[in-house]
Amino acid sequence: MNVLKRTISLCPRCLIDIPATICEEDGAAVMHKSCLEHGPFTAMVERSAEFYKIVQRHNAAMFYSGLIIDVTYRCNIRCKWCFQHLSAKDVPIERIYSLAAQMPKGHNIILSGGEPTLRFDLPEIVGGLVGMGYVVNVITNGYRLDFALPCRWTLSHHPESEELFNQRVKETRETGKKLASIIYTDNGLADYYRHVQEALELADICEVFRMHAAAPVGGNLADDTASIYVSDMYNLLVEKGHTLQMFPPKTIFVPVTVDCVPFMLISWNTARNVDVVENMAEPWYHGKGNTVDNLVTRIIRDN
Repeated sequence: MNVLKRTISLCPRCLIDIPATICEEDGAAVMHKSCLEHGPFTAMVERSAEFYKIVQRHNAAMFYSGLIIDVTYRCNIRCKWCFQHLSAKDVPIERIYSLAAQMPKGHNIILSGGEPTLRFDLPEIVGGLVGMGYVVNVITNGYRLDFALPCRWTLSHHPESEELFNQRVKETRETGKKLASIIYTDNGLADYYRHVQEALELADICEVFRMHAAAPVGGNLADDTASIYVSDMYNLLVEKGHTLQMFPPKTIFVPVTVDCVPFMLISWNTARNVDVVENMAEPWYHGKGNTVDNLVTRIIRDN
């Protein structure tokens, strides 16, 4: 058994930090760990140990820059793969500003939810953050996308909002605007590749495409081998004959150009296979309490 890395993970049951060892087994990268109270756990970290070794050699500094702040837990749709516990609550404006103020001026503040555009005071929130010296990005399912606001927009695609997504894409092209990014949530490799082909047709209206492998984020899958890993996503593009260039990756996040178009290939961790040390990087996320943590670990602990 070839040891690839010693790190820190979480107990999938009590979520405390525990030591973990990642080993090469049958061509995969596999995590072994044990909690004093709940015993041992084993989970696949990457289907391809060779791909995992490439990732570790790069030692990428971050996923992408920014602080993610939930501004509401309301939403107009109910997506199968949503990790939020939705409610009728909005986050007070004062708290949003206070969280943002933990970041240096000029930094990227990413407003999320829920669906941020359900807030009629969103223009006030965006304007206040811009006035504080921040760059603002809003993630939306397209409910009320308004290019008049002084922010950048990320449009999220879900099967539950396909019609709304197509409408906003059409309006973006017709008005000559450009989206900061489009997020696709993919139920399988066939779904993922169909969206890659669609994204290549939308390259004129979007700066970068994020391909999320659908998963119960923070969940505790009984069979980790059933997950889609970034190596699966990357290797499929190679098999399809695309021209690829990889940039410094992490185990669950690979920046890559596909035929010169920027993509982010993302496969979420669960409580079973999360590497806390590798994930201790931007983007930061405030979570539901008073803590600001890395995105992946915070989502797992909140769920």
